[in-house]
Amino acid sequence: MKFLRLFWIFPVLLLVAVGTVSCSKKDPNVLYYTCPMHPQIQKSEPGQCPICGMSLVPVKRDEIP
Repeated sequence: MKFLRLFWIFPVLLLVAVGTVSCSKKDPNVLYYTCPMHPQIQKSEPGQCPICGMSLVPVKRDEIP
């Protein structure tokens, strides 16, 4: 019985993992991500600011003068 349960769990986990990776497409208009409080922080991917922990916000091509 345990074997049958494990037999179905692995394909489901594989589909979830593949779906998560394929859905994460980069926006070509985003130049970098920065912290609103610390603009010197510039990262290529979203995340948290290493100084204050705030979420990084995207800076897009059309926002730069």
